Amino acid sequence: MKHDDHPLDPNSGGPDATMRCERVLELVPTFVDGEASESLSSAVRKHLIECADCRVVVQEEKSLRQWFEPIAGEAGRAEVVVPEGFAARVTAVAFAGSVGDHAVPMPLHTTGSRGDSQVRRGPRLLRSVEGREVSASSTSGERNSLGFLMGLTAVAAVLMVSFTLMLAQDRHLDVGDAPLSADVSPLDESLRELEALNEAEAKALESGSAEAANPAEAAPLDGALTDMEGDSQGSGAGER
Repeated sequence: MKHDDHPLDPNSGGPDATMRCERVLELVPTFVDGEASESLSSAVRKHLIECADCRVVVQEEKSLRQWFEPIAGEAGRAEVVVPEGFAARVTAVAFAGSVGDHAVPMPLHTTGSRGDSQVRRGPRLLRSVEGREVSASSTSGERNSLGFLMGLTAVAAVLMVSFTLMLAQDRHLDVGDAPLSADVSPLDESLRELEALNEAEAKALESGSAEAANPAEAAPLDGALTDMEGDSQGSGAGER
């Protein structure tokens, strides 16, 4: 039977009903986890016998599920044995600055002649750093020194920040107490000049309006000026 030629669905009834591929693919996760009912599981198995493509999908799903299954404590599975001193070795390599250029010797698990698991110890030395051997005791001392240096650096950073804030506050206070005469005097001078110009313009407008309002007072002054000019001309002619 071809991949998409399953005409029946188990929900339509009938003991010999065959699932379509679409329905089987929907049930694959439930079927692999063992949570499907017996009737659905039977129908899925019957379909898998006839459809190779769906069998591949189910196999891939089972392989994927194996990555998420716990391997410790299950019946029929061996406990995961953590090598002795594993944490100390990892810490030593980390503090030694390892970048993966040297492999760290680890205990090797082998199978004995009787089938039991045996541990074959590797070299006890971890690695050589600048001519000295790294051990658990030296790692502990380096860890303590590193913690002390980190604490000292944190205290120094706090003191530096506090000192900087104090300097900034003192500078702000000094600037606030300083007189502002240099900044204010040009403004005052400009205001005074504007006021003087306004007063002069106002006086000019007042004088012009006064002359326009009293032309009779200006006439005698003009006549007096004319008489004075005539007298001065007559005296000049007599002298000649």
